Amino acid sequence: MNRTSTILLGLVTLIPAVCLVVTLVQMIDVFSEIAATGGSVEPGVLSQGIKNSLVASWISSIAMVPLVVFYVWHAAARASFSGQLARVIWIAALILVAPLAMPIYWYAHLWAPVPSGDRPLTP
Repeated sequence: MNRTSTILLGLVTLIPAVCLVVTLVQMIDVFSEIAATGGSVEPGVLSQGIKNSLVASWISSIAMVPLVVFYVWHAAARASFSGQLARVIWIAALILVAPLAMPIYWYAHLWAPVPSGDRPLTP
């Protein structure tokens, strides 16, 4: 994979994480509006916040399906893991906590992979 496609993959990988943050911010905004007004919120404010949360969730879901398939395939096919346990842990993380695990996996294994023999001994 060349550097340009790796960067593009990294940017697309961030979409689910960004959408997750947007969804959480919108939900917090809606709930704080409800709490601030004592439960008497205008329907427009409530529906706009819910609509924004749903749109972000849909975008995240649409982006995550092919990304999870790619990352699980990459982790399963990768021969340079330190052991079978590391492979299983990465695959489980990519399936269970995909929005958080995918950017970490991209950085650790696609952006700048360093052969295990070339790693410095000190940080």
